[in-house]
Amino acid sequence: MLRDLQDLLLLATLVDCSWTAVCQAAQALHDHELIAVVAACQAETKVQQGWLTTQLKAAAPQALLVAK
Repeated sequence: MLRDLQDLLLLATLVDCSWTAVCQAAQALHDHELIAVVAACQAETKVQQGWLTTQLKAAAPQALLVAK
C-alpha cells in the first residue's frame, strides 16, 4: 500500500507539472477559458496531492515498523 501511495503521489505531481505547462501556454495565447479550466483542474490536483500525502504519512510508520 505504501508503494502504491508513493506511485500515485508521483503521478499526481506529474499531472500538476503538466497543468503548469498548459497554464503557461494558455496565458501566452490569452485563452481565458482555458486558463479557467486549468485553474480548476490544478486546484483539484492540489487537493488530491494533499489527500495522498496525508495517507502516506498515516501508512508509512506502520508499514515501515511492521516490516522490521
